[in-house]
Amino acid sequence: MTEFAQDIMKPHIDNRTAPPLLHWLPAAFLLGVVLAGTGMAVFTPGIWSSPGGKSVLQGSWQSTFEHSYDLLHPVRTPGIDAYGVANYSLFGEGRPGVLIGSGGWLYTTEEFQTAPSDATQIAAKLTEIRRVKSTLAAQGTQLMVLLVPAKSRVYPEHLGRYIWPAVKRNVYEVFRQHLENSGVAAPDLLTALTAAKTQGEVFLHTDTHWTPLGAAVAARAVKAELPRFARVPELPAASFTLNTAAPASYSGDLLNYVALGRWQASIGPAPDQLRTPSARRTDSGSSGLLGDDLLGGGTPAVTLVGTSYSANARWGLESQLKATLGTDVINAAQEGKGPMVPMREYLKSATYRNALPKLVIWEIPERFLIKDYK
Repeated sequence: MTEFAQDIMKPHIDNRTAPPLLHWLPAAFLLGVVLAGTGMAVFTPGIWSSPGGKSVLQGSWQSTFEHSYDLLHPVRTPGIDAYGVANYSLFGEGRPGVLIGSGGWLYTTEEFQTAPSDATQIAAKLTEIRRVKSTLAAQGTQLMVLLVPAKSRVYPEHLGRYIWPAVKRNVYEVFRQHLENSGVAAPDLLTALTAAKTQGEVFLHTDTHWTPLGAAVAARAVKAELPRFARVPELPAASFTLNTAAPASYSGDLLNYVALGRWQASIGPAPDQLRTPSARRTDSGSSGLLGDDLLGGGTPAVTLVGTSYSANARWGLESQLKATLGTDVINAAQEGKGPMVPMREYLKSATYRNALPKLVIWEIPERFLIKDYK
């Protein structure tokens, strides 16, 4: 799938931008590494020692020997690093999974992948969102979907030689309109994030996620959307102060696919500078005499569900929502599970059953619409 995604994005990568000689360099480099590695292995006796206490018949001897051989081989790490440097410097490429744009911007190939099943998966997501809306509505809870546009959709100007797939051009707005037509509130984050680029960067250079500014834009979009509900949720008031940490260097998840070893700092994309926000409650909170400021005498009336865009405190969406909405928020988002599984688990949880919220905010990244979640 990754290879297919890269193929449809690089129609001119074969010979328009690189001399023909360069196309033989990876093979020549690999051959050189193999020959050098073979010679060096002969004079590194430690890697030939037989692992004791392992069974040849059951295969444990072979697997242990292979592992030790890989770790002790003198050319292994330098070879991997040198290949990564050559691939990055000559071809502007990293490991499968990343696309290297211009000016140090990195993009995930997930945003560009297409398959014949895309329409089916997108329709399934819409059906599941409608079902969740009905489930929540039966308990008097409103649903709002935060559809997060692809980073490459918000920042196409840094894609470099890569081309945005034509079949994906209208996916975001069409899906959002389907949500609106189904009675699901879905603020237009694409327009809001694009407009906010004049204030600063709304996505990280080296990461798939948004910046704290991007999260703040989303929180303001939530607040602006509330009056559009047929019945505006009367959220219990709470006061928060938003504190911002000093800038800190942050190496994003996409840098894991740009393997440059010891040369990472000198020739690789520069890490992002991240200022993480955090919300501190400044009123009496649930310790008040009657607990009137919170639903159920202490339980927040707003729940946030979603992916690492919401779960990870580095971007601060939870904190931004608390400060912007002026109410407390339960964060039921989870990292590494996509957007659908956390919602399914939340609806089955005691957190949901024991304290029905007035508003559920469901953050769903556009790039996950084509993923299959069983």
